[in-house]
Amino acid sequence: MQVGITTNAVKLNSRVQRELRDAGLTAVNISLDSLVDTKFAQITRRSPRILNRVLTAIEEAAANFPGQVKVCVLSADRWPPR
Repeated sequence: MQVGITTNAVKLNSRVQRELRDAGLTAVNISLDSLVDTKFAQITRRSPRILNRVLTAIEEAAANFPGQVKVCVLSADRWPPR
């Protein structure tokens, strides 16, 4: 049986990932609002520095859940979209 979560990965550090994996989690779906730190900050209303935390969480998730990580990214020329 596959058990997955969808998250923005802001608090999905390696310790949390290990705990979730040990509890039976098998897949992770991460929603990433933007790869541009200023757009990320505008959309999420968080510090632009948080983007680095999310990108690190994605890399760690790829190691902790091989082949079971999906990243969904919004693609838009401008924010907010019309």
